[in-house]
Amino acid sequence: MKLIRNYDKKDGSENKQGVINNGYLLDSLLRLSILPKIEIAQKNSGELKNNSVGRYLLHVYLGEPDQFLAYKDQKGDERLWVKNLIEGEQNVELEPAREKSGHLLAIYSKYGNVVLLKMSIRSIKIKSFMKKGITFVLSKINSFQLKTNEGMYNENEFGSFDQSQYSVLKNARNQSLFNVKSNQNT
Repeated sequence: MKLIRNYDKKDGSENKQGVINNGYLLDSLLRLSILPKIEIAQKNSGELKNNSVGRYLLHVYLGEPDQFLAYKDQKGDERLWVKNLIEGEQNVELEPAREKSGHLLAIYSKYGNVVLLKMSIRSIKIKSFMKKGITFVLSKINSFQLKTNEGMYNENEFGSFDQSQYSVLKNARNQSLFNVKSNQNT
């Protein structure tokens, strides 16, 4: 769960706190895709299935999400992944090469050699009737495709994946855990 409550501007444009808040979401999406332990079960068809993972992110805002997030970068280009994460069923693409913010690039670097992460996400937005106007967004990663320098890994909405691709996810996971441990030791 991420509670997002600090903001600078109310129009979704680039601002320091908005980028920091985007970073919280980016970090959570990468972590939910790459780091969960995989419990593999063989299906009758011979393909493998991940039985242990439900990838959910609850993000809570003290107001409307567009008050807290930077939907656009410094040049005014939209960050579609931020906009698409808030409501409905969307495809979200995270691509480090397109990012210009040093803060967000630093978050990508924690997860090793990720080149592209595509996700199908379903988000439900619920507004509180409380005086402060809290907004809850529950996002579920239905399926995802991870591309690294080593290859591609696809996991569908049923948790099924190709055994030949498993090493790509496993190596990305190990690299991410190594980077987290290295940062804790410094």
